[in-house]
Amino acid sequence: MKNLSEKLWNSLNDDEKVQVKMLDAYFQFRSNEPTFGGTTLTPDNKSTSQIQDDLSTMMCIPDAIIVKYMYGQGFNIVPVEDGTIRWQIWRIQEGSF
Repeated sequence: MKNLSEKLWNSLNDDEKVQVKMLDAYFQFRSNEPTFGGTTLTPDNKSTSQIQDDLSTMMCIPDAIIVKYMYGQGFNIVPVEDGTIRWQIWRIQEGSF
């Protein structure tokens, strides 16, 4: 439960808590800020569906849980060139950790 508010965490059932733990693992080397410890991170903006696809081999996570998690962790939404929106995600570059 990486900085997820206690109120939000307590509102989740046991299955949803497992889903949040999966999201915590997925976001271990990702951030809502463009720098981490003085290191500039790589933009890795994704839609909710793309995050679901990345995690689908481990667990199916509903849209609502991903969206609550992303907002709870302070991620923002940004428009992209095709007019759709993505979560603004910054990833630690391979070899930087």
